[in-house]
Amino acid sequence: MSRTVVDAKTGFLKAGGHVEVLANFTIDSPVPFRMETVLRELNRLNAEMVPGAKAGTEKQGDFHGKLSRLIQRLEGKRTDRRLGFLRGGQL
Repeated sequence: MSRTVVDAKTGFLKAGGHVEVLANFTIDSPVPFRMETVLRELNRLNAEMVPGAKAGTEKQGDFHGKLSRLIQRLEGKRTDRRLGFLRGGQL
């Protein structure tokens, strides 16, 4: 999860040209990011299939099926009206 949040924050900083902040920020830095980007990546990891040992076979990735509860909790927080102030009052 932390890697996806850092990647989302990095994308925001690069898009805005904030090079000075980009060099020194951490996951705890107050940098806005799109929750949809994080959820999309978590869903991808949750369903990821990787090449298997035998040619033409696939196996489950490291996080396959292990992020479902986290994704569900984040989706719940994203749609919670009580947290609307974090999104500027939008759902």
